[in-house]
Amino acid sequence: MKDWKKIIKDWFRVPANCIIVIVIFCLLMAVIAESRKILGINKTAEAGDGVEITRTVSDRVVITPEPRPTAQPTPVPTAVVPTPTPIPVFDSVTISHAISDVSEIVTNRYRYEGAGIYRGDGLVLLGQTITDKSFIVAYQGEMLIGTDFSGMTVKVNNTSKVIEVRLPEVRILSHEIKEDTLEVWDEKNSIFNPISMSDYASFFASEKERQEQNAVEFGILDQEKEQTSAAIRQLIYAIEGIKEMNYDVRVVYE
Repeated sequence: MKDWKKIIKDWFRVPANCIIVIVIFCLLMAVIAESRKILGINKTAEAGDGVEITRTVSDRVVITPEPRPTAQPTPVPTAVVPTPTPIPVFDSVTISHAISDVSEIVTNRYRYEGAGIYRGDGLVLLGQTITDKSFIVAYQGEMLIGTDFSGMTVKVNNTSKVIEVRLPEVRILSHEIKEDTLEVWDEKNSIFNPISMSDYASFFASEKERQEQNAVEFGILDQEKEQTSAAIRQLIYAIEGIKEMNYDVRVVYE
């Protein structure tokens, strides 16, 4: 053991040997340092930190970090407020204009055929009728049935959604017996008691009254009232918004 120590001491006493040892030591330290750098770079690259490795001409490793994306603010959704649909408001002028031509639609012409016997007062002499007059007439007539729309009034209540149309009662507006359809049969008269124009006028007046009564009994006026009410409702509901908003349309006769 003493021989080894002596050999080593004697070896280091030579200056050249010391220089060799120093050089070898420095080379080893440089190799160790370079190895540590390379190992550190590899570990960083494998970790995926987004590091870019650039080698310069001098073969030194320059680590340039990649720029991280800037966090963008999350957009706040804007609440969309729906625009309210305007609620239509109706008035009596609008309704009246919509049904202004209803009279041309619902006025009904009732045509009929009739016949009657006329017996006039005879000439009385000494308490006995010595002459009389009579005739039988067949004819055709026409009645115009409806209401007077000039007396129509309209009321609108947008709160309760009620539209009220008031009309005069349905009636016979005109009545005519066509003269060109008259057929006179079995006409009896005498020079003492002739048939006059007043006799015919009296007969036709009586026949008109009878035929108008028949029209009432047959329900012609009631049918006309129903048709008029239906036509008015149809025209009013045709106005945009009336039916959709569930308005109640009432037709009143007075």
